[in-house]
Amino acid sequence: ELYRIMRHASAVALPSLQECQPASCLEAVALQKPLLMANEPYAFQEFYSGALTVNARSVRDIATGLRKLMTDPGRYTPKQELVDGCRPDIAARKLRDIFEGLCSHE
Repeated sequence: ELYRIMRHASAVALPSLQECQPASCLEAVALQKPLLMANEPYAFQEFYSGALTVNARSVRDIATGLRKLMTDPGRYTPKQELVDGCRPDIAARKLRDIFEGLCSHE
């Protein structure tokens, strides 16, 4: 049911102050949906490149952002190449590299 809703959505907005790796935003990227996120560190990950960020403490900023999303959705849709980089073999390699980097600093 959630997949169907997301698939038919015009855009995805998650102006949250509490996220670190929001699954709903990753799903939006995979489905090539325009994306609005809070101007918080989680929104600046590579996967969300192209997403519109707003001040989540400002209703005015969120409303303006939603209007921008609807006016020019292609501008705020993360690129398909980012999704292609999520293949399990690539993700596993990146996680291994991170883990090895952490271990080498002990």
